[in-house]
Amino acid sequence: TVTRVVDLAAIVLKEMELDSKLTIQGTARAWPGDQPRVHFSVDRMTACGWRATKSSDEAVAIAVRRMLGRPGSQEFVV
Repeated sequence: TVTRVVDLAAIVLKEMELDSKLTIQGTARAWPGDQPRVHFSVDRMTACGWRATKSSDEAVAIAVRRMLGRPGSQEFVV
C-alpha cells in the first residue's frame, strides 16, 4: 500500500482533532533531494513468519495517539 504525504498529514489532523485545511506549497517537484516515494520490503521478515497486523495508515494513527498521550494508545505495545 502506498500512502501519500498529504494522506499522512490528514491522519495527523484527524487524530489531533484539528479542523484545518491542508495547503500544499512548493513546486510540482517539491525541493531538490526530496524523496517522492519510500518503499520498504518486508520479505525477509515475512519469510521468518512475521505478519503485519496493522496497515501503514493505522500504524501512523497509533503513533500519533501515542505522541499525544491518548488513553489506550499503548494497547499494541508488547
